Amino acid sequence: MIVALPAQPATPGPYIVHYVPVLIQFVLALGFALVIVAISYLVGQHRRTRRKLSPYECGIIPTGDAQHRFAVKFYLVAIVFILFDIEAVFLLPWAVVYRQLLLFGFLEMLVYVGIVLAGFYYIWRKGVIDWNQPERAE
Repeated sequence: MIVALPAQPATPGPYIVHYVPVLIQFVLALGFALVIVAISYLVGQHRRTRRKLSPYECGIIPTGDAQHRFAVKFYLVAIVFILFDIEAVFLLPWAVVYRQLLLFGFLEMLVYVGIVLAGFYYIWRKGVIDWNQPERAE
């Protein structure tokens, strides 16, 4: 027995018509944002005082210049944290399907963890995570 499927209804007009709701939402969101900013500008007070223009430092009175140099270690530790955080995300799906992967999945994860530990050993030997060592001037 052959069953005929109903024909797909023809789309009226050009294909771009399907994106009109998205365009309307974008225009409304942009218009709403502009209206809110304009109302804030018109209603808000515009008195500039020395206290208003000073930087807020969590309640601490700011001292010194904001242009002093930070140690590169701050940035390196932040990058290493992000890398290891992303690598930890890859462990969760593996743990969920661990029983289905059997020995092959276990060996693959051993290789993966070995690479991660090699990277950890490298940054440890370079002194990235050792805060007691003075920074080298290069």
